[in-house]
Amino acid sequence: MKKAGMVFIDLCIAFLLDTAMNPALELYYQTEKIRFHVLESRYEQVVKETIPSLINDTEGECIDINSHILCDSDILYRKRDKSVAILFTTGSTGNLTGYAYCSDENAFQMLEEYDYYDKINEHWSVFKMYPLKNIER
Repeated sequence: MKKAGMVFIDLCIAFLLDTAMNPALELYYQTEKIRFHVLESRYEQVVKETIPSLINDTEGECIDINSHILCDSDILYRKRDKSVAILFTTGSTGNLTGYAYCSDENAFQMLEEYDYYDKINEHWSVFKMYPLKNIER
């Protein structure tokens, strides 16, 4: 009986911790979406300037854009055939988080390997990816 009581308490604690963490995550991603809309034209400009220079298929490359307003470090990109995903990392707290530009639906399929992504519009999403999971830096 004592063992069952301890298991119940452990499950209750786990449930409470999970419940407490989820609103914070949702608030984080909602805030990121608002931040994106404020800077959307600048992100679009970087994508417009970057895509013509991407010539080879690659699983992960870095490009320095020297803009700490748009991202924490270099942008990362993946290219398969004509599909391009460009990642702007905005945070790293155990996971890389940020915005992803996807040229088409095939590019969005590249994001399915990530821990989380949520579309903002036709070409953009917020994402969370464990560091070095799929893209080497």
